Amino acid sequence: MFKTNVDYYHELVKYILAGEQACKEIEAYIAQRQQDMENTGDQSIQFELTSLNQALMMLEQRTQDLRTAENVAMQSIPMIKTMEFSNYNLVRKINSAFIVTLPVFKQALAQAILLKRQKIQAESIAELDKKTNEMLLKNAQNTVDVSKMTAKMASGSSIQIETLEKTWATITNGIEETRRIQEDARKKRQEDQVRLEAIKQDFNKQYKCATGKKIKTQKKGRMNDMPINLSKGQKVDLTKKNPGLKKIMVGLGWDVNAFDSGSDFDLDAAAFMLGANGKCPTEKEFIFYGNLKHASESVIHMGDNLTGEGEGDDEQIMIDLSKVPANIERIAFTVTIYDAEARRQNFGQVSNSYIRLVDESNEVELIHYDLGEDFSIETAVVVGELYRHNGEWKFNAIGSGFQGGLAALCSHYGIEVA
Repeated sequence: MFKTNVDYYHELVKYILAGEQACKEIEAYIAQRQQDMENTGDQSIQFELTSLNQALMMLEQRTQDLRTAENVAMQSIPMIKTMEFSNYNLVRKINSAFIVTLPVFKQALAQAILLKRQKIQAESIAELDKKTNEMLLKNAQNTVDVSKMTAKMASGSSIQIETLEKTWATITNGIEETRRIQEDARKKRQEDQVRLEAIKQDFNKQYKCATGKKIKTQKKGRMNDMPINLSKGQKVDLTKKNPGLKKIMVGLGWDVNAFDSGSDFDLDAAAFMLGANGKCPTEKEFIFYGNLKHASESVIHMGDNLTGEGEGDDEQIMIDLSKVPANIERIAFTVTIYDAEARRQNFGQVSNSYIRLVDESNEVELIHYDLGEDFSIETAVVVGELYRHNGEWKFNAIGSGFQGGLAALCSHYGIEVA
């Protein structure tokens, strides 16, 4: 660019010199033609002079323009040179940046990143140290607290005395409440018995039973004017409260829900005559539908009711206490369901079960025990038993269920079943 500008400047100088020379020549020629017009008086020369003056003016203007361009070109020389120096300095600076500045910047950036990382790591280590110290302090405090708590627990009983006092108070209150409820229930039963007996006596005055005999109650002079209703596990004297009692009719009754299994129910009553060891001495002491009478005639089964239909007792067993052999201490009365497993039957389908003891001499009911409906899958029940005690006979309301039917009872009472 600098060389081109210098060449352009030299060209302008040439054109300027040529223009100035041409102007001088035209001026000289105009002066000559002016002189010729004055000397000859030829006015036509005036037109030529006008043209020459116009041409001279244009040439001078053009020469002046060239001088202006010359000046601009002259001024451009140092400007271009300055730009060249600036470009050189800029290139040098760029080269210096690549050689010096950029590596230094990269190093400084790497150092800044490293310092930042070191700061983060240092802060993390400091925080770790802080947390570690806090944890050690907390662990020490927790150790002391646990040690104190363990010492307190070890020094005392796991169960507090206050707890035992409260539990005992609860138990005693429950026992007292249970006794009160039972006593209230007993009183209510006694009141109900009195009212029922009054109805029964009024009925006896008005009607006779089907056999032509009036329904009898106990004679005057007996300790009880009505039968004793027992609860499960309750025991009562028989001969002691009823002097002279010898013959007893044991009646057993029940209701069945045949629709529960779709088959007829066949419940069988039986009596097991037991020795002191609670077992039957021989098979002959097992009184049931297959062995209706004991050899001593002390226990006689009145026969099997195959359906349980009809009013009153479903089956009856007659007892003559005076004929019971001396080696017999107990007589257990049971009820079983015949072929229960095959018919899918159990005592959960039996309701209103009871046993009653009647003085055969006067047909007075002495004892009545309702078994309730506490059975489910049992197929045999020990209803109650007569037993000797200090030369007297007593009755125990047992109401205990068995699974396995008659075979289970026989095994329980020492009789082998083929």
